[in-house]
Amino acid sequence: MEYREYIKIIGSNAIKPVCILYGDEKYVKDSVIQRLKKAYVDPTMLEFDMNVFDSQAATYDNILPAVDSPAMASERRLVLISIKPENPLLKDERFAELCSRLANDVLVVINIDGKPDRRLTVYKKIESVADSVSFEQLERSDVIKWVQQKFKENGKKISQADIEYLISLSGEDLFQLQSEIGKLSDFTDEAVVTREDIDAMVAHTPEHGVFSLVDAVAAKKTSDAVKQCKLLMDDGSEAFQLLALVERQYQLILRYLYYAQNSLSQKEIMDKLSLKPFVYDKVKRQASNYSLEACKAALQKCLDLDYAVKSGRADPETEFELLIIKLCGK
Repeated sequence: MEYREYIKIIGSNAIKPVCILYGDEKYVKDSVIQRLKKAYVDPTMLEFDMNVFDSQAATYDNILPAVDSPAMASERRLVLISIKPENPLLKDERFAELCSRLANDVLVVINIDGKPDRRLTVYKKIESVADSVSFEQLERSDVIKWVQQKFKENGKKISQADIEYLISLSGEDLFQLQSEIGKLSDFTDEAVVTREDIDAMVAHTPEHGVFSLVDAVAAKKTSDAVKQCKLLMDDGSEAFQLLALVERQYQLILRYLYYAQNSLSQKEIMDKLSLKPFVYDKVKRQASNYSLEACKAALQKCLDLDYAVKSGRADPETEFELLIIKLCGK
């Protein structure tokens, strides 16, 4: 089931003694775990009515005593197991059998960091007696709404354009965004958070700054591209490092164009490129400015400079900005 459906039944008797939380959206998953704690465990009894097992401690022999102990003063004993998809516990027949016989005064939460192999026989047995909850990476529109809501909770407003700018700098990780939102809310006394506030408080990382750089290059906005180039280098990025990132971006655009030309669906392309939705949208938008041949030519210019630098025939500091101007068509 999708996590929004699961949230609706937290606190009710409809919830099963086992739940599997899997997927890449860690922030939302963590918020669901906090809801479960609040709903079923007396906050003064967490030390007694809650057990936590990490990947190393999560063995059948360690978990058995915990699930067989009744809660002392809470509605349920909460047993939180945080593991990777390849953990041996998910292949242990004894653990599957244990999950099938749990009483309703226990809640075993299996928090899987990523996506498990749902074809495994033991996993299927566990899943058959569990609430299986998916936490897929949020769509770009959902991330924007989430950021807007968090600023609102802090008594601030922010435009959608500036939210997208913030995400382009910080990435889509909600823990990181939460931190940046807190800093920005504390930084400004005004009711509205502006781009100037973001520039003053949020670091311009090379990886995300390159998105803006390639955006400007793809749109043939030479002055914007040169400005972004200087901004990245002023922030301490080395020209050769930026060249590698620009190369990678053009490789992504080229692969996108190739897959699109061969009629692959959006989901298929996203899976092949191993990109999060927000990054995929950036690549797709940039690709709209190129034909396959034009992208190959742009990538070749990058590779030519890369070779010239590595062979000692070019200085990256002086040649990188010239490359950006050439890519803009000047």
